[in-house]
Amino acid sequence: MPTSDLPANKLKRKLATGKDFAAVMRFFFDSFVDQPDFLNAGHPITVPSDLEEAIGKVVAHVWPKRNVITEWKIVEVPLLGIIHGTVMMNGKPSVLLWAPDIGMGIIALPDVLTGNTMYARITVSQPAKPQ
Repeated sequence: MPTSDLPANKLKRKLATGKDFAAVMRFFFDSFVDQPDFLNAGHPITVPSDLEEAIGKVVAHVWPKRNVITEWKIVEVPLLGIIHGTVMMNGKPSVLLWAPDIGMGIIALPDVLTGNTMYARITVSQPAKPQ
């Protein structure tokens, strides 16, 4: 399926309103990552500062007393307005899905020891302009 035919708006709606974050991530992997054209449509990017700050707040909440070192390996698919990839946190991978045009995304933080995964919705909004 051509990348332009992928259901990006449906994915973004799920990012914004979905309550079962695991289901949103499964939809992403089943509908996008399994499509060969999708993986070829992206290019590596440097993490946007607002996204980095938002993930930093998630990390601080999850591990308030730990110094967590992050390494980013993310890709932007400009045609769909999607950023995805991994964020290594102290050497452990997490999976990121981000839609910059709506300022929303999900990060999946797998716990290798227990097999459980924690999910967090990330929302970034621009401050209101002074009147």
